[in-house]
Amino acid sequence: MRIANAFYLLDFSLIVKFADLPLGIRQSVLKEKIRSAVVRKVERSSRQPLTLLTNDKCKKNLYYRVALCHSAAKESPVCEQAFKNIYSIFQRRWKCLKKAALESDPGPIQHGNVNKRNRHKGSFAATTKDDVIDFLVDLGKKEGESYATRFIRERTSILIRKDEEDLMELPSSYSKRKIYEK
Repeated sequence: MRIANAFYLLDFSLIVKFADLPLGIRQSVLKEKIRSAVVRKVERSSRQPLTLLTNDKCKKNLYYRVALCHSAAKESPVCEQAFKNIYSIFQRRWKCLKKAALESDPGPIQHGNVNKRNRHKGSFAATTKDDVIDFLVDLGKKEGESYATRFIRERTSILIRKDEEDLMELPSSYSKRKIYEK
């Protein structure tokens, strides 16, 4: 179906409802639509397993099903370009969706850091974090000044906010660079 015809028949309230869904659900739906188009193509051409399908074989005569009107039973076949235009899928997202649809389980796309060890745990930053916190607390005790509005609130008998009770500020002459030098 040509792109112009698909947009002419399209009920935009369906696309708005689709856009309001959470990202994980949208990704799952699009992955299943892509996967079903590829499976239908494989079933039409021959009984090859899905893993043997290459991009060149998949590209030709591949149609995706899109509900163009409110009737859920009536889905129209559209070409890849029309499918991408209807759902506003650009090239990078299309590659990720297509790869995830053919290679991973149903559901939202998972980022690449799943099931990998935490690199921060044994790093130098993790070991020095406690030392930095101790240094800043000591610096605040030695050279810190109490919060300015505390005195004003006490004199006007307005209560101090809970987060301002023990708050200490460094003098305004201190910069990040000066603290780092110390």
